Amino acid sequence: MVSDLVVIGAGPSGLLTALEAVSGGGEVIVLEEHEEVGVPDHCAGLVSLRGLKALDIPGNYVKNYVKGANIYSPSGVKLRVFKDEYQAAVIDRVLFDKALAKLAEKKGVRILTGFKADELRICEDHVEVLCSNKVFKARYAAVADGALARFCVKLGLNRSKVLPAIQLEVEASLNEEVVELYFGSKWAPGFFAWCIPLSTGRARIGLACENVNPKALLHKLFEKHPVVSKMKVGKKLRQVAGFIVVGGPIERHVVRDRIVVVGDAGGFAKPTTGGGVILGGVVSKLAGSVVSRCLSGEVNLGFFEKMWKKRFQKQFFLMKALANSIRSLGDYELDKVFSLLKKAGIEEDLALFGEMDLQGETITKIAMNAKYLMATLNVAKGAFRALLPAKL
Repeated sequence: MVSDLVVIGAGPSGLLTALEAVSGGGEVIVLEEHEEVGVPDHCAGLVSLRGLKALDIPGNYVKNYVKGANIYSPSGVKLRVFKDEYQAAVIDRVLFDKALAKLAEKKGVRILTGFKADELRICEDHVEVLCSNKVFKARYAAVADGALARFCVKLGLNRSKVLPAIQLEVEASLNEEVVELYFGSKWAPGFFAWCIPLSTGRARIGLACENVNPKALLHKLFEKHPVVSKMKVGKKLRQVAGFIVVGGPIERHVVRDRIVVVGDAGGFAKPTTGGGVILGGVVSKLAGSVVSRCLSGEVNLGFFEKMWKKRFQKQFFLMKALANSIRSLGDYELDKVFSLLKKAGIEEDLALFGEMDLQGETITKIAMNAKYLMATLNVAKGAFRALLPAKL
């Protein structure tokens, strides 16, 4: 039997692609290598409330609501961005993924767990996915196999840049309405560390980094960071490790008008934070809708490239440019940028127009504002440095 779409991976991006395709009348199968959807969980779980409402996934998976953030420079300069209304939710990714799977199955998607895709073949009028001794045939395939994107290599596509990450869930007494971010090469070179509060006297504290063992850095963060080390942290409950995508979208997502790559595998995560549930989910829904139109003969699969670029390419470009610029600055330079931004009033402005998902709009407003000229010029130094060959 040949189905309309086979999806490799039952994470949010794979399931949202499947949901959109089945809503258009397609026959859809999702293959998940693990025995249980949502397990293992590698996610920090912080998502925008606006984005979560837009995805509209019913279920009881929200652990906490957040109103703002404290962002610390390497030397401890603090930017406090806070609003009176809740801006973000901290979700339980296992429960979220299960709620999404339940909705998908209700709409008609077949989800098969314990089926690891080993090979993906493109035939003349269909694709074939090989799982051990079983073959699944479909007119189209969506690859949503996560950050390591092993099928991108098999298909001759590039992979987005990833960083290793580690996170501990701990008992902690802290402000449950505020997320904290910690920058500095001593704590998280090439990225940042975070503290995300849960409403049950718990928090998720973690980091991602480049060219360093993240586990050793996390231990150092708890022991020596001037803010984290003073937290009232109790029992360490659970540790998770994984990879986050920071390189932005890959060069090509469609292979021979039969296969589309979505989610982390396609680089559809914010280069600034590595978050991909919301923005990656929206792009995945777009991919599913294009598959539906392909089934009716309205368009070909390559139309997906035009659609996502039209809506989101500028956003990803600006986020990646900012992320690369910041990561190219030394600690002293980054401290200077923080101080200039604070003095110019960035805290108040971000409270007014800050955006969690489409950050390109916020980046543009700040860069075009004359009062942030000195900070922008210092960040531009990082941008110039990021463009230079490594050996120069």
